[in-house]
Amino acid sequence: MRVISLAVVATTIIVAIPARAYAEARLPERFLGVWMLKNDEKSNCTRQDWKGDTESDFTIYSFESHRISGHEYGCDLRSVRPHSDGSITAKFNCGGEGSNWTETQQLSLKTSDGKPLLVQKTTFGKISSNDTSYQPPKTEIYQQCR
Repeated sequence: MRVISLAVVATTIIVAIPARAYAEARLPERFLGVWMLKNDEKSNCTRQDWKGDTESDFTIYSFESHRISGHEYGCDLRSVRPHSDGSITAKFNCGGEGSNWTETQQLSLKTSDGKPLLVQKTTFGKISSNDTSYQPPKTEIYQQCR
């Protein structure tokens, strides 16, 4: 009886470790908030630019501690690895428009004219639908909405 109990406890501990590590992954505070894709036409992002939902704002993205969401898609955070330069590498499970995929994002902050900019370098992983197309890595720059 005691041998069975110890085996159950050991199995429970081994299974619980990955789930706990996954639940604790969080984006650092400095990356959180509402960000607008930067372009030459608009140099400021204010709350007036954001209608309050990413479904109708094509260039607005919400970065939360465990999730990134944009127009017709969302990504749930799987893991975060910090780097000595202040950037992070984050892995996500994403979905939208009938497909699911993974993303690895390198996130860093820089400033331009005293305003924070978020630099997002994304590498796309496997798409779980029947789509066999390849999406090349991309780099996008966002300005913070205040």
